[in-house]
Amino acid sequence: MYSTDKRILNILVIIVLTLITFLWTFWIFHLSIDYSVIVVVTLVRIFASILFFKDYSLSWSKATQKTFLIKSSVYIIAFSIYAPLYYGEIYLYFMISELFVYLFAINFMMYGYYSLVNRSRFEKNKHMVIYGAGKSGLTLAEEYRQSEYSLKYFVDDNKELQTRSVDGVGIISKEVLLKKLQGNACDLLVIAMPSADPNSIKSIYSEFNTYFAEVKILPPKEEIVDINFLSSRLKEMTVEDLLARNPKDLDRRAISDFITNKTIMISGAGGSIGSEVVRQCLKYNVKKLILIDH
Repeated sequence: MYSTDKRILNILVIIVLTLITFLWTFWIFHLSIDYSVIVVVTLVRIFASILFFKDYSLSWSKATQKTFLIKSSVYIIAFSIYAPLYYGEIYLYFMISELFVYLFAINFMMYGYYSLVNRSRFEKNKHMVIYGAGKSGLTLAEEYRQSEYSLKYFVDDNKELQTRSVDGVGIISKEVLLKKLQGNACDLLVIAMPSADPNSIKSIYSEFNTYFAEVKILPPKEEIVDINFLSSRLKEMTVEDLLARNPKDLDRRAISDFITNKTIMISGAGGSIGSEVVRQCLKYNVKKLILIDH
């Protein structure tokens, strides 16, 4: 019953919106209203919506770019059917003008409804930055919409992307980010670069670790099975990441034997790498830590 109501609602939208856009276009062109034209175009649009791509049953709350493309295609097909019927009676550019007004209105309504239904219910009291504006970064940004985090910036090393934005969020360089972070610590940095080499990850971590309360990274792309729900794949930085080694190459038993119940001195302990080594030593039950830094 619920899906049937939605289909009927879609058809009602076609009827009402076609009436409105035609009345508007007749008024703009200073023409007398011809209701027979409105009825014919409305019927053609309804049949096109039912026959092509199941447009009448599309869910507005789950709209994607493909949904907008389908809707535009359906009504352009309908236009190619009804426009020749009135060529000579009503100027073609009148029909084209009405079509563009209709397409703008229907897509605007659908996107507005989608944004309203899918808006975040969380209070945005934390700030985050995503390093990497590729497919993984965009997927994470979408997933984090339903969280307490507000996305401040995308960061990317590709200079061509640094003049662009995604849904109003700017893509900036790491140099610009460093300037913006001066005196303004942020809550979360997500390094969304599963294809990057370990040295690049380590370099990013070293530069930005002190400016964020938390830093998370995506595992290498070969460890990611499903591109969806990437946020569940995020992990904390580990000593393996900082040493630029594949975790399977490390003998954890040997590391544990070397550290457990030992007194260990770490130089450069105040830096990003040194502090992470300290944390990892604590995980392996070190007896005593002596931390040195200039």
